[in-house]
Parts: sequence; structure tokens; C-alpha cells
Amino acid sequence: MKHVWHPLAEKEFDEAIDYYGVHAGVNISRKFATAVNHTLGLLLEHPAIGKPMYRQARSFPLHGFPFDLVYQVYPEMILIIAMANQSRRPGYWAGRR
Repeated sequence: MKHVWHPLAEKEFDEAIDYYGVHAGVNISRKFATAVNHTLGLLLEHPAIGKPMYRQARSFPLHGFPFDLVYQVYPEMILIIAMANQSRRPGYWAGRR
């Protein structure tokens, strides 16, 4: 199984990396990227681990950061549909496919 980023989710990830790099430093930015990669590994091994949401989506929190990875499971891949900051309006990503 592999993972694929929705373009807007990838943009959210890039923006978070940049934000941490500017406001918290390169080490925190790297820790954020490591947390995302670790979480992606968990999701690929255990796709049902995330909390079920609407529209067949699931959500899984990043350890140590205020973000959830929102994703959909397909037979051959996991689609990351949002890198959702926990302070944003819930479900803002619901129209993404």
C-alpha cells in the first residue's frame, strides 16, 4: 500500500513546515516532518487506526503537534485529504476528493 497527498493537503503540510521553520526553528520543523512520516507509516500498516469521520474519512492526530492527518482508505492506497490544524473549523476539508 502507498499514500498519496491531495494537492491542498500537501500545501498545508508545506505551509506547516515553513511556519515551524520560521517561528520555532529548523529542529522543530524537522521534528514535525518526522512526526508526519511516522504517522504515515502507522496508517499504512494499520489503515483503520484513525477515528472514523464522515464521507468515509478517518482522522489521526500527530504526536506532539496540533494537527490531524485526515485520510481515506482505498484498496491500494491511502489518500491524505487534509493536514488539519486542530484550531481550524472542523470539516473544512469535507469537499475534497
